[in-house]
Amino acid sequence: MGDSIIKYVEGWEISNSSERVTVKSFSGATVDDVKDFIKPILRKKPEKLILHIGTNDLRNTDPQAVADSVSNLVQSINHQCPDTKVMVSEIVTRKDVNGIADTVRQTNSIIESLCRVNGWVFIANSNINDSHLNSRGLHLNSSGSLLLQNNFK
Repeated sequence: MGDSIIKYVEGWEISNSSERVTVKSFSGATVDDVKDFIKPILRKKPEKLILHIGTNDLRNTDPQAVADSVSNLVQSINHQCPDTKVMVSEIVTRKDVNGIADTVRQTNSIIESLCRVNGWVFIANSNINDSHLNSRGLHLNSSGSLLLQNNFK
C-alpha cells in the first residue's frame, strides 16, 4: 500500500500460485493519512505488507520527522499484527521541486538506517532515476512503474 507513486504497479504481475498481491494506492496520502487507510487492510492480517510512503510529506516536513513517522507506523503495524512481515520501500527520486532530490536522499538514508537497526526489510529503489519520471517529475512513467513493480517482486 502507498501513495500515488504505486498506482500503476500491477498486483497480478507480482502474484504467484502461492501469494496473491493486492495494490492499494492512495493519491496524495501522507504517512499520517496511511495510518487511517491501513486499518481495513490490517484487519485482514496480511502475511506481508509493503509500505511505499513518505513522498507527500517531503515538502512540509524535514527528513528526520518523515523517517520517524514511517518508523512509528511500522512499529504500530508490528504491534497490531505481529505475524505480518512489513517491508519499507525507498522513496523514489523526484524533480518536481528544486532541491527535493536531496531531501529524498536524506530521508531514505535515515529510513534505511531505522530498518537496519529494527530488522525491517528495506526495498531499495536506487535503480529508478530521473529518466523514469513523467514530464512533471513526480510520478513514474511506465518504465519506472515496471522497475518499482520488479523491486517489489
